[in-house]
Amino acid sequence: MLSNHSGEDKTEEPSHYRLKQAHQEGKKKYSKELHFFLVFLINIFFLWFFSKSIFLYFLKLITQGLNFNYFFIIQENNLFLYLNDLVKNGLTYILIFEFFCVLFVLIFLMLLNHTIFSIKRLKFSYTNLNFLNGIKKIFSLSVWLELFKKFLNVCIIFLLFMWYINVNFYEIMQLSLKKPFCSLYIGYNIFFTSILVGMLGLLPALIFDIFWQYNQYYKELKMTHHEVKEEFKQFEGDPNIKRRIRELMKSKIYSKMLYNVNKSHVIVTNPIHYAIALQYDAKKMIAPKVLEKAKGYLALKMCEVAKKKLIPIFQSPLLARKLYQKSAIGEFISEDLYIAIAEILAWVWKIKRWREKGGVYPDKPQNL
Repeated sequence: MLSNHSGEDKTEEPSHYRLKQAHQEGKKKYSKELHFFLVFLINIFFLWFFSKSIFLYFLKLITQGLNFNYFFIIQENNLFLYLNDLVKNGLTYILIFEFFCVLFVLIFLMLLNHTIFSIKRLKFSYTNLNFLNGIKKIFSLSVWLELFKKFLNVCIIFLLFMWYINVNFYEIMQLSLKKPFCSLYIGYNIFFTSILVGMLGLLPALIFDIFWQYNQYYKELKMTHHEVKEEFKQFEGDPNIKRRIRELMKSKIYSKMLYNVNKSHVIVTNPIHYAIALQYDAKKMIAPKVLEKAKGYLALKMCEVAKKKLIPIFQSPLLARKLYQKSAIGEFISEDLYIAIAEILAWVWKIKRWREKGGVYPDKPQNL
């Protein structure tokens, strides 16, 4: 049976957990244009950094190639050995050069995207072999957009190169008339500058691609309202269960409060804010003990229970506040409150005698 939520639109922003999960699975905000631009940029940096060594190397090759060498005539193999060494050295330099370029690009991309290696991206998927899916990808919007970006890049770079050649046309034509050293030096500068000009042509497509890929990444990770609710239940707990737990906890707290209030001898209260239930047994206790304390709604409930059980209630805002702040449930009161509480307990004892024998109702202690 299909889910009722299968056709629901993905309108909710991706949660922190969904983004983290996508990161662990190797899904990244990846821009091919940025990757290509970085490769280009780092290659140019290395060309500039090693420009002196590259220039001297090519100058040496040209000088050796234009000079007559009797060593090559003596034996035919000497020329092939020389060319072999030349190719080996050239390829070695190029491979070392490209190795460091690729290494710097990878490091930069990993730092930029906080990339971690994910084995999940390496697993074989039969869906990638589906012919129909392949046809859909070929005619998808992303493929046509990619083609448009490439075409835009080629057009802009071509126009920039044409402009640069037109500006430096006279200088380029004069290279053949100059000495080899000067021609090589000027030619290298023209080549290097032309690459920088070509990089400017990559910027429009690069900026567009970064914003497009960023938008597509978050669009793919968007969630339905049902998915958000299910994820909240998974990590924060089902609201119904949490409400039930709170109700049970409240009932346990209320039951414990009733039990402690029933055992107490007096309730000291600030009629609205605080209520403290005290117990004192001269034979077993060294000082009065706090059985229960509460504030707000529970304080009012304590007073209601005390009235039903005919437990004396003594109202003293200042004393109630001190008892609440200085005393903990199950512990004895602090020594500085002994005198005040002793007067209250004496009043409670008089009430007990009054209930047994009658007479005049005892007056409450004053100024406490």
